[in-house]
Amino acid sequence: DQYGNYYANAYVMTDGSGKILAVIFDNDKLDMADGGLALKAKAVTCNITSENVTNGENNKTVTVTASPTTAKLGEKVTLTATLNKAIAGKDTTVVVSVDQGVGSLTITIPKGQKSATATFTMPSEAVTVGFTSASVPQ
Repeated sequence: DQYGNYYANAYVMTDGSGKILAVIFDNDKLDMADGGLALKAKAVTCNITSENVTNGENNKTVTVTASPTTAKLGEKVTLTATLNKAIAGKDTTVVVSVDQGVGSLTITIPKGQKSATATFTMPSEAVTVGFTSASVPQ
């Protein structure tokens, strides 16, 4: 289809030993609730390798990674924001943007920890994750 997905369009009936008894074709697509649509995975690209965390402290950076890096329509994708050093006393807020209509996601890293996650549902197109901001309240 227009999204690069593939649809099952044939049933193959065998006798159990590998001998094909019949092949039934449908030139539109089969109405199969159990997987007629074979979705093609799309890329999840994170353009956040290292960004500074603003709070007046030096040498604090955050990176964001995605898992999985390719996902099918409707699959959950987890973004993990990781600090190079935990910040004691205050939570760190990381805001990222995801295109294709997903929008902004806020990842809150609790004080004293180095990472936290947020998830989104994969749309039908490949997505790019971009950096918006990272800060620790003063």
